[in-house]
Amino acid sequence: MSAPGIGGHGPARTIRLGSLQVICHPGEPQFSAVTAHARAVFRVPYAFVSLAPAFGGWGEAGIPSPSAPGASSLAPPPLVDVVRVVPDTHRAGDLKADPLVAGAPFIRFYAGHPVTLEGRVVGTLGVMDTVPRRLSAARLETLGQLARWAESELSATVHANTRVTLVGERDAARRAALLDPLTGVWNRRGLDELLSRELQRASRRGQQVVLMLLDLDRYKEVNDRHGHIAGDLALTEVARRIRMCLRPHDIVARFGGDEFVVFATDCSADSSTLLADRILAQVGGTPIIARDASFTVSLSIGIACAEAMPGVDALAMFGQADAALYEAKMAGGQRALVRDLPSRRLASG
Repeated sequence: MSAPGIGGHGPARTIRLGSLQVICHPGEPQFSAVTAHARAVFRVPYAFVSLAPAFGGWGEAGIPSPSAPGASSLAPPPLVDVVRVVPDTHRAGDLKADPLVAGAPFIRFYAGHPVTLEGRVVGTLGVMDTVPRRLSAARLETLGQLARWAESELSATVHANTRVTLVGERDAARRAALLDPLTGVWNRRGLDELLSRELQRASRRGQQVVLMLLDLDRYKEVNDRHGHIAGDLALTEVARRIRMCLRPHDIVARFGGDEFVVFATDCSADSSTLLADRILAQVGGTPIIARDASFTVSLSIGIACAEAMPGVDALAMFGQADAALYEAKMAGGQRALVRDLPSRRLASG
């Protein structure tokens, strides 16, 4: 990726979005946090994240409104796969007449970094000032880091929306086939559909992935002592409390009976144990209130970690997680264990 000089785009390539049909507005809070940080770091009055029409149009997230008539080529900028830095817009022939330059706010400096999603340029992170300035190599690297932050926020939002779309675009019968009717989380069929997609996506990015098997301790005693209605309530409440501990793009599914599955991408082994500790505390920290009973429940959790790569074997991860779950149960329950893996590259073949 290059940083062309004054007034130049270099060998810029216009990007066609093709099949990317997702909706995400750059004015959402996560992008506002990125632009606020960019303004503070670069000490500029304007910073923005702009996204392409496939994401619902060029939304405003820190882009100033020009006082002069005409369309600006700075905000939103065209989709190109290079960094553009313009130290002084008055010396850039293609920008002298730009409405943001010729009129208020009279932009004199511009720097824009591509924002990508799954290898395709879908927007720009930009900063602008009303006085000329230059960027050091260190500042260019900072601009790239902020763009990667925006990409991370965009990816999380898109992945969450993808899951909503997976259910929302299908009829009620199809939704019923993918969701557990009691708890409202994914069922095994929904998990199968999502797991293959998420493993492929994580493999392309070289991310670590985590699979957890979670099983209620002594769930039969809840049913025997308080009845099946209380038992169903316990499952529903446990599913809700697990979801409270997860990121929007993490997956939770009811695997059957009193067993759940959590799958998370971009999650290290250390992070997985912290997540498991949060789940244990959230599930067991507060009693569940039934009609005429109050009781607490606990979980045993088996964790498997792997580096996603082509051919990663989900069945191998399930096997490792199941072995760790068995050890947690045999140790008395109410704990999480990670199976000691000689290698976290669990690939088939």
